[in-house]
Amino acid sequence: MNPAISRALYACSTNRLATEQPKNYLRAILEADGLCDYALKAKGFPGETMGERMQAIPSRELPSLEDFWRAHKVRNELAHDPNRPISPSEGDVMMPIYER
Repeated sequence: MNPAISRALYACSTNRLATEQPKNYLRAILEADGLCDYALKAKGFPGETMGERMQAIPSRELPSLEDFWRAHKVRNELAHDPNRPISPSEGDVMMPIYER
């Protein structure tokens, strides 16, 4: 994906946070996680799932890997549990992790 396009898509996702509506926080996190997965695939990390691709990332290549894992786990909780709430503050913490 063209870097300009990925930046634009990420900006769209972060703009959703300004609405302060939980459904938009959910969508922003799902979109940001999807962009990161696309980037992992584009860089050639092996694996069937994003989790498998994340396991292939050397920690020296991504110093914030632990935070990335935490964000991805929250994304999975949100995707698989429709009753799991997301707060504005949680969304504000999660999005910068995906930006790194």
